[in-house]
Amino acid sequence: MLRHTGVDPTPELLADLRREVPPATILETYPEVVGTLEEFRRREVRMAVVSDA
Repeated sequence: MLRHTGVDPTPELLADLRREVPPATILETYPEVVGTLEEFRRREVRMAVVSDA
């Protein structure tokens, strides 16, 4: 895919694309969201997010 867009997929670029990005870097949430999601995970609640954004 990168080559088709004219980008050379160097090992450095691929490593950077694979690095973990903390959600707070790209997503702003209400203060109670993290705790709620952790509790859902603990209870094994399945959920989906539907968005038009």
